Amino acid sequence: MRIRIGTEHRYDDRGSLPCPCCGSEYLHQCKVTVFTRSEDADPTSVTMVVGGLATTHLRPSEGCGNPSSRRQGTAIEFNCEGCLNRIELTLGQHKGATHIGWRLIGKRDKSFSMDDAEEIGLFDRLG
Repeated sequence: MRIRIGTEHRYDDRGSLPCPCCGSEYLHQCKVTVFTRSEDADPTSVTMVVGGLATTHLRPSEGCGNPSSRRQGTAIEFNCEGCLNRIELTLGQHKGATHIGWRLIGKRDKSFSMDDAEEIGLFDRLG
């Protein structure tokens, strides 16, 4: 899915990033994944940060979820309040260029539990 980031897509002066599926500006960041890899090397170091906790594992490069097929990548997972989709904003390096895009992960269950609120850090923002 093609993405543009600029003033033409801002909803307000804060520069809110809209959901690529429904246009809602209510996206909750819930996970950041960083993929570290030398060119075409195996394995890839995958670091995930969720709820302030970080884990790092070595994974086979093929199929590890890296948005770059050859180098480093980053994925920021969001939950959208508008359409309930789980989506990722991705950054991937390829031949010196940085590619940006969206990946649809899936649909969230329509129920929103206290565990979901904790997962997206809602309590942290209210406190």
